[in-house]
Amino acid sequence: MLAAALAAGGCGSSSEEEPDPGRGLPQSFVDGLDPRLEEVQRRYDAGVEDGEEGACGDIASDSFAGAPGEPGIDELVAGLPSDVDPDLRQAVQRSVERLRELTGDCVERAAEVEPEPEPEPEPVAPPVPEPAPVPVEPTTPETTPEKTTPEKKPEKKPKEEGDEGQDGGGATPPPPEAETRPAPRRQVPPGQNGGVPAPAPQGRLGSTDGPQRAADSSGDERG
Repeated sequence: MLAAALAAGGCGSSSEEEPDPGRGLPQSFVDGLDPRLEEVQRRYDAGVEDGEEGACGDIASDSFAGAPGEPGIDELVAGLPSDVDPDLRQAVQRSVERLRELTGDCVERAAEVEPEPEPEPEPVAPPVPEPAPVPVEPTTPETTPEKTTPEKKPEKKPKEEGDEGQDGGGATPPPPEAETRPAPRRQVPPGQNGGVPAPAPQGRLGSTDGPQRAADSSGDERG
């Protein structure tokens, strides 16, 4: 609003000479006022949008009141030359007061602004522990066992006849069969049993005692 009032009053005289009575605002006043107006706008936005109450306090303490060597809005308006058009002077004064009223609720509105929550930090994954090295056991080369052929036991030969008695632990061979002789036939004297003489007993070949044994046997039967 103050800028619109200043625009309506003109930019002032372009020369450094004193303005004529009823003229517009001096250029030095405009050059000093514009930065202060931008400053008020910037601080007001910081207060009501971002909740910066300090920026609101700087409007009254710095932008309007000014600082040593840096005149504020109040000082610039009060320093207007006396030959400035009275209507323009009053318009500038009313615009400054209106600006003061508009920025007066800056602190109150700044207190209502809820601060934006701080972004939550992204969760940091815990470091993955490195696996412990696996101990390598020494390996022994595998050996293929040699195939061994079982020893052949000597075959027992069948014992031949006559060898059984030679073995210390062998069975005793049976005694040889006794030579058997035919029993002598009984002599029958002649005239008995049909008068057939009994055959002479068989003796060994070439033996001379055969007839004698027959006679003896017949004599015994008689007696």
